[in-house]
Formats: sequence, structure tokens, C-alpha cells
Amino acid sequence: MTLKTRRFLYILFVLIFITVTPLISLYAAGYKIGNGFSIQKTGILILDSEPSGAKIFIDNKIQQKFLNKLLKKEEGFIETPAKIKNLKPGDYKIRISLDGYWPWEKKLTVNPGQSTFAEDIFLFKKDLPLMMLHGKLNDISLSPNQKFLVVNQDETTSLINLENDLIETVSTSSSINITNCVWSPKSKTVLIDNQLCNTSDTKEKKSILNLIGKEAKNIKWDTKNENKLYCVYDDTISCFDLSSNQNNIILKNKHVTDYFPRDNYLFYVEKIDNQSKFYVHDINKNELVKTIGIPNSDYIFWNTEHDLINLYDSKYHILYLINPFSPVKPLHDTISNVKETFWVNNDILLYANDFEIWTYDQRNQSKKLITRISDKIDSIFWNHEKNFIIYSTDKNINVIDLDERENYSSTKLFEIDTISNLQINKSGDTLYFYSKIGNQEGLYKLNIK
Repeated sequence: MTLKTRRFLYILFVLIFITVTPLISLYAAGYKIGNGFSIQKTGILILDSEPSGAKIFIDNKIQQKFLNKLLKKEEGFIETPAKIKNLKPGDYKIRISLDGYWPWEKKLTVNPGQSTFAEDIFLFKKDLPLMMLHGKLNDISLSPNQKFLVVNQDETTSLINLENDLIETVSTSSSINITNCVWSPKSKTVLIDNQLCNTSDTKEKKSILNLIGKEAKNIKWDTKNENKLYCVYDDTISCFDLSSNQNNIILKNKHVTDYFPRDNYLFYVEKIDNQSKFYVHDINKNELVKTIGIPNSDYIFWNTEHDLINLYDSKYHILYLINPFSPVKPLHDTISNVKETFWVNNDILLYANDFEIWTYDQRNQSKKLITRISDKIDSIFWNHEKNFIIYSTDKNINVIDLDERENYSSTKLFEIDTISNLQINKSGDTLYFYSKIGNQEGLYKLNIK
């Protein structure tokens, strides 16, 4: 090699070093060359999903590790969890994809010198429903702890343990009305066809027909005491102590349309001569402690475990939230056009009418529209930990991701001509519903996780 050639290569490498080193330094410091050779501060995108191992697409381009991308190799894809650095500021269409799961898509904004997080991405299984019970279903009742289902068919009533899918027949009466299926507060016992059934051992049954009689209506369990049942006889409300088989009359000569007991108080609505009133009765002292006038209509109590009294006007679809012991303002708030409700916690209410889903925050009495659809809504649930809403119509089951960046994204999990009685288990990973798929009708379950 001549001296001239060596000098040329030396100068060339010096020029490359002088040119490339600042670019590498800028890149390492989080900068890129923008339009017009301007220097831009870049941002970081941090992504994680459940389950992990999902491929990442940015503006429809799959993300690969630098060397694999440079050498145009197919392997070496970037998967969740991932931290993608040196993105120019701007909006990006992000898609997370994993085989066997529905993809997640969202437009995310990357800001200069900042990290954009999407670490609570929940991917839902692309799964087919599995039949659990064959035949037409009359009704379904979910236990308060969301671990058991009572399913009524024409000739049998079954108890299903949702933790192990164990199905046991608990009644063969064809006249049972599941509206009289009454769960104890802790879901240890369920009253079916005038028999108390132990959910941990269905062979352990106790008939209470002689105790409460066939005339008993609107049976309620005490919210705290699993040994106390309440029921209505014409104009009388009685309490039965199952441990002592004793009957105590609580109220007489009352035209009660609905009621429920809690914390030694009896809350009830009475309708006389086209006038409706809400009452609070102290059971221990046997005295009336509160009377509140309400518009004349047809009322039932909803969500009796909630701190506020949820009094629902079934005629005009209005939910009254009442604090009966407030000395200043017993009526906390009124929510109109309500068909379905689900308290996420003591503060946040998820509710729906025929075509809209809303949230209500009772702390500041604010309402927020989540979505509006063209099909009639049948059921709604909210998984607070994973931040998504499940809702069903008569033809499909859908999930809404509550990430507020851009619009709420909705995914259709399942579609068929007939869907009803949607329920969800405690862990939020399995749905149960009635459907007719082909010629097979019955209770189905759908794994979504």
C-alpha cells in the first residue's frame, strides 16, 4: 500500500469518526436529526401486556431489534414487556398482537424527553364457547361472591361451582321460580324451592316449608346474619331465626311494595291511595325513625350492599340514591334513564340504558358517557383491576378498554344470533351465558383470559 493510499484512508477514517461520533452521541442522549437537519429530542414508549410476549407494531411496522432489522432477519422481534427508545415526537398507531388473542390497538402520543406508558394492556382470548348444560334455560342466579351459579331449567335446577365447573342437581321440581332463589350474604347457603342448600355440600339440605309456609313472598336474607330470613305475608313482614326456628313479626298492617333489612334497620316502601313513601324502621327499638316522601310510582331496592340506599323506580327507570340518616339532604342524587347497574366500588357506579353505557362518581356527583351503540344492551360488568367493561346485547359480547387516550377501544369477543343472561366469575376470566349455537342450546362458558 502506497503512502498516498495510507494517507487517504487515514483522512477518510478521521472524517467518518468526526461525522459519526456526534450522531452516535446524540442518539445515545435521546436526540435525532429531524426535518431540515434540525435536532429533535426523542421520547420513549414503554409497553407491557397480560399475557406478555406480544409482538409490537408501530404505524403497522413490526418492531425488531436493531441488528436483526439491519440485517433483514425475520427473527428477533421486540415483544412485551418492552421499552422502545428514540421515537420522534408525534402520534403513533400502536398495535399489540399475540397468537390466539384479540389484538390491542390505540393511538399514543410520544412527547420529547418523556416516556409514554401503556403497561396495563389486557389481551383477550380468541376462544370458542364450551357448553356446560344442554337445553333451554329459564333463568340464572349468580351468588354474591360470584363463585356459584344456580341454573333453572324446565324440570331441574342445578348448582354450578364456577371454580371447578362441578354441576350438581339440587331440585327436580318443575314449579320452581328462580326469583325466589335467595342467597345468603356470604354465599354459603342458597334457598331453593323452600329448601336451604349448602353450597359446599349440596346433599346437606333443610326444608323450611313448615317454618315460613307456602304463603311467604318476597323472601330476603339479612345482610349480616346468615340465620335470619325475612318475608312478607299480605300486610305483615316477619323475621325467621333459622337457628331457633322462631318467628318474629316486624311490621303489621303495611302495604309494602318492597323492602330489605340491614344493620338492624328495615328499609321499605309503602304505597297507599296513589301515594308512595320511603320508611326506615328500627327493628330493635320497634319504632319508625325516618319518613321520606317520594314520587308515586313502582319501586324496588337494588344493590342493597351499597352504603347508599339504591331505590329504583321501575316504571320511569330512575335510580334514587338516598342517605336516609342525613339530617340535611337525604336524597343524595338522582340518575335518570337507567336499566342496568354495577357498583365497581363504593364510589363508582357503572350503569346503562338501552343504548348507552355511563359511569357515575358519587363523590362529586358527576356522570360520564362511555359509549353509545345501536343494539340494545342486556348486561354490563366492570373489571376494576384490569380497567375494562364487558357488555352484551342479544347477539354479541363485547369488551371496552377504558384507557382514555384517544377513543375507548371496543372488541367483539363473540357473536351469535342468541345471547342472554350473561354472568362473569369472581376472577373476571370466564363468562357464562345462554346461547343457541347451531342446534345446541344451553349454558355456555367463554374463557377470555
